[in-house]
Amino acid sequence: MAKHSETDFKLISKNIIMNRKSYILIVVFLFLTTFLFGKLCCAQNSKFDVSFIVTSDLHFDEPPEDHEFLHVQAINRVDGYFKYPDMLDGKETNFEGVDDLISNIRGVIISGDITNKAHPLALDFFKMRYEKGKGKKQINYDCYIGLGNHDLHPLNPLIDGEDLKRRNMMLQYVDARHKGKKAPAPVTNYDELSRNYSWDWDGVHLIQGQLYPGNTTFGQHSSLQWLEKDLATYASDGRPVVIFQHYGFIESGIEEFDGKQLEKYYNIISKYNIVGIFAGHHHVAANIKWRGIDVFHVNNVWHDSDGEASFAVVRITNKFVDVVTCKRTKEDRKLFLTGPFFSKKL
Repeated sequence: MAKHSETDFKLISKNIIMNRKSYILIVVFLFLTTFLFGKLCCAQNSKFDVSFIVTSDLHFDEPPEDHEFLHVQAINRVDGYFKYPDMLDGKETNFEGVDDLISNIRGVIISGDITNKAHPLALDFFKMRYEKGKGKKQINYDCYIGLGNHDLHPLNPLIDGEDLKRRNMMLQYVDARHKGKKAPAPVTNYDELSRNYSWDWDGVHLIQGQLYPGNTTFGQHSSLQWLEKDLATYASDGRPVVIFQHYGFIESGIEEFDGKQLEKYYNIISKYNIVGIFAGHHHVAANIKWRGIDVFHVNNVWHDSDGEASFAVVRITNKFVDVVTCKRTKEDRKLFLTGPFFSKKL
């Protein structure tokens, strides 16, 4: 029987340990590869069909009421009222879902300026109309609150202490609606500093960016670190991502962004499947592109020089995105679909 020296046993033990480490590394690598590939395939192949409404610039003042409830009633009527048409305003829509009924609306997302001057009575008035309920003048859906410059910086000229007091009231209202599992409209990921938050409807990841992700004006905290982690956690499988914010990308409004923050913002989101950014602020309905990303500007809710009040109806499936504008007339309260509209395959 061959004799082995102490050196031989050390070499044999070392080889066993090395082989065991290599085996473990290979197993871990195969597991992670299979897991990530499975998530990606699942995101790409799973079927989903998500519809929602985006509105903006409600600009509630304290009562008496003007026509605020008309917008609420218009939104409540949309589900089951229209089909996606093949022609609008004399143009082909190219909707992927032509003749499909607009249905199964999941909720309403607000892209900022829910009040005009953040007056406490104005906020109470907003709550009467846009907190979910069954009243004839009350929204029938969960609303996802976004704040604009009128909510965060309501008084111009400033009144000592009052501007900050009203701003904090609005921020606390966002907390009350979305922070925590027991919130009236709970979300998946909530940033307590910026009040940005995100949630998922089936295979779609949605992010509320308030004024805009990265904003540091009006005493706000940049959400970019939170946003980067959120996307890595919830959207790395390639699923469609939608972002809502108040400031838009119409040329005249670009100066309202912090250039450095905006660049960081783009660098973060450009790595993901951003199918659209919805914005308000400019009181106009328009579809444009910002650095290759589709941006949808939503009009305000007032019948004024900007035209009829309107909101956007959005449908996202695993195969396509369809967006159409819904307007309401002031005199006879009729609803009709019109441009701008948009469609693209995913």
